[in-house]
Amino acid sequence: MRRQLPELEAALEGGAVDYFLKRLPPGYRLRVWPDAAEDTAFLDIETTGLEATSEITVIGVLYRGCVQQFVKGSDLHKFLSWWGRIKLLITFNGTRFDVPAICRHFRLTQLPAQIDLMQEARALGYAGGLKSIEQKLHLRRLLADVDGEAAVQWWQDFEENGNRDSLHLLLKYNRDDVVNLSKIARRILRKSFDGCPIPPPYPSALWQANTVC
Repeated sequence: MRRQLPELEAALEGGAVDYFLKRLPPGYRLRVWPDAAEDTAFLDIETTGLEATSEITVIGVLYRGCVQQFVKGSDLHKFLSWWGRIKLLITFNGTRFDVPAICRHFRLTQLPAQIDLMQEARALGYAGGLKSIEQKLHLRRLLADVDGEAAVQWWQDFEENGNRDSLHLLLKYNRDDVVNLSKIARRILRKSFDGCPIPPPYPSALWQANTVC
């Protein structure tokens, strides 16, 4: 243990998020989030289909309390200016879908530390997809009863017919996703402390959803 102390102290001082993520089991990895909160991004993408090779149409990022969205054919390339700012990336099933798609599209090889909320949720008893977990946690979204297939159809309608109402719906759907990711993360982080004899060592403000612009 004494041999590890200098290593732990150096990792803390340097903000080496990956160092701690590799040593925490699923269900407890979100405990590193508060220390990297300023440089944490919640991310979700929309695509032209549900296949792994589908093209990206929208990238939504919740970063420092603001949602930024990047759209294919408009400003998708500007996402790269945000990528380098991210110290910790939080997604839902992103390690299998969102992040590989982004890496493929932009030919990226360097990645920030990542937490996949799907893995964290399952480890603490919340099975199912994002919408299913939202329902279990009583989280609301502006567009209820809408799934990924509708998002694909909205993009097709916008691209083929120029229907900006469909693009607006797609952006609202994507915004719901990234905002609710942050809410789910707070619930899972709190649950990871169930049974602990002392309160979580984080400021009370962490448990309140940040104002989203």
